[in-house]
Amino acid sequence: MKEIILAHLSSYPLMTGKDIIKLLFQSEFAGEHIIKNSSQTYNHLKQECQNLNNKTYQIEPIGNNLVRFHLFNADEIELYTINQLFVCSAYHHNGSKEELIRTLKQIRQIDLPIIDLNNEIDNYLQQNCPIISHSNIYRETYKPHYRVMKVEFAYYYPILLEINKLLLVKSEIKIAIDGMSASGKSTLANILDMIYDCNIFHMDDFFLQLFQRNEKRLNSIGENIDHERFKNEVLMPLTKQQEVWYRRFDCTRMRLENNVVKMNYKNINIIEGSYSMHHDLIGYYDYKIALKISSDIQTKRIIKRNGIDMFERFKDIWIPMENDYFKFFKIYEQADIVLDNTDIEI
Repeated sequence: MKEIILAHLSSYPLMTGKDIIKLLFQSEFAGEHIIKNSSQTYNHLKQECQNLNNKTYQIEPIGNNLVRFHLFNADEIELYTINQLFVCSAYHHNGSKEELIRTLKQIRQIDLPIIDLNNEIDNYLQQNCPIISHSNIYRETYKPHYRVMKVEFAYYYPILLEINKLLLVKSEIKIAIDGMSASGKSTLANILDMIYDCNIFHMDDFFLQLFQRNEKRLNSIGENIDHERFKNEVLMPLTKQQEVWYRRFDCTRMRLENNVVKMNYKNINIIEGSYSMHHDLIGYYDYKIALKISSDIQTKRIIKRNGIDMFERFKDIWIPMENDYFKFFKIYEQADIVLDNTDIEI
């Protein structure tokens, strides 16, 4: 936390010991201490944003995978999305008083340029760590307006906002998440599920079966996925708002699993994985997301996730095939949004 505190001191040199403690409190508990119900937090947010003049938001790390999402003069759907992410962050973040106490005691041992910081911490600990506000000088000088949320929620805010806009006019939406290996497709899909409780379908479950792996098909760009089976077994039932039944492809045995997966119908359905925006499938989607990362970060992530031996197969076979597919089908040009995830931990 020392680096986080020093960064805040650089931005807000008039921070007091009380403001340091509030920073640590928020880093531990997110916003759960002020959430009674989402309608109430929405109304407070609406009132607060009405008085702001800035037109965009800023994100400020506070540690523990949380950020301060600085507010702006938001419209109704923007307010809804901010409140949704604020409430969802509090719901999914588990803090404890014991951990806060441990952190405060650690901070006491660090030499920070704050007068009476240790006395402030001692007094706060004696009060049994109550909810704490910013100091008067901080509020008067910096006029803070923000909500605390998970860093990945804040980072993907533009995507979540567009999904909420779609839900205003559509009762059911299908979202494709395509892009480079290790760019965060599965992570983003899981984030969306955390927020919306949606179905997730993985293109990796639809690799070609052995009888389909003929020379002509394997030499055709984008044809190493069974897009025909995926369309018939997943996209067509979803279009009819029906439950989905399918069998996953088992890469270790090179055949379909015996067990049949049943997915009950939900109004938001995520299709994640390379080749999800194949030309045979792309017309079924309401929103198309493409992710990318730098090649060196891609290498590091694949080695960390799959090991050095498997990375050689990625490098020699799968990554070149993906790159040909991205280029041939103009995946990044056809996406509704393209995000570079090089600088975000996934």
